[in-house]
Amino acid sequence: MLLRASTSPCRLEAAVSQRKRVVARALGPHQKLLLIPDGFKERVAASFEPRAAAYDTGNVFHSQLAESLLSHLTLRMGDRALDVACGTGMVALPLARAVGRAGRVVGLDLSGGMLAVARAKAEAEGLMAPHGPLELVEQDVDAASFPPGSLDVITCSAAIPFLPDTPRSLATWHGIEVEDPCERLGSEERCRAAMAAAGFVDVQVVRDEFDDTRPRPLAAFVEGWWRQCASSPFAPLDALLSPGEVEALRQEFVEQATASAAQRVVGGSVVNRAVTFVVTGRRL
Repeated sequence: MLLRASTSPCRLEAAVSQRKRVVARALGPHQKLLLIPDGFKERVAASFEPRAAAYDTGNVFHSQLAESLLSHLTLRMGDRALDVACGTGMVALPLARAVGRAGRVVGLDLSGGMLAVARAKAEAEGLMAPHGPLELVEQDVDAASFPPGSLDVITCSAAIPFLPDTPRSLATWHGIEVEDPCERLGSEERCRAAMAAAGFVDVQVVRDEFDDTRPRPLAAFVEGWWRQCASSPFAPLDALLSPGEVEALRQEFVEQATASAAQRVVGGSVVNRAVTFVVTGRRL
């Protein structure tokens, strides 16, 4: 299995602190900070639908993640692969090209809009089944079932933070009470421990860092990050706080995030350092 865990995708230290404070403020000072379970995966899917059509446009960050992940993988013609949370096909399509018509690649995703983009790209290349190796399915990976020995490789490029119970999900990929979904697998040691607990052997973890250099002026970067945090499926602010509390938090967030991001401005644009871990393992 090949997956990528992240200490935090494009996050600022201030943003992380704010997210924890938001939920803690809503739950009360003595409550544990937990993932909100009701409708979580539906919120995840809904958060990608309006972004799907333009998701690939200028998306250097996720394309870099996909290319780096694939560089750690060797496939043969005829291999069988599962790409978890395949999105617009940044990993699934290269997998399909690599295994050829004799192979099989299944791409799973919660978002029909993201899959529609992937399907259009795949059809243009003749990669879709039945004439090609690629199948795209709108399905929750936790509800999917593949017989033991039916897959040669499983990949997951950027969706580990969206698994409510990461160890349970990993344990079923063969056929956490989440305080910070990135922190759970946010170090080499934690990645190894999670994989070992899920029954994987020969676990290898490679730290991968790169700069996200998309053109983003400081104000636009901070405002975009606020929108992402405010609408996060992990802690939807409109369900936790009153409009007045949300606005007060936004002002506080903007002030602190601007001060933090200002230290990373190069040539008028914020440069954000992404730290990820590429994890490989084998199930007996």
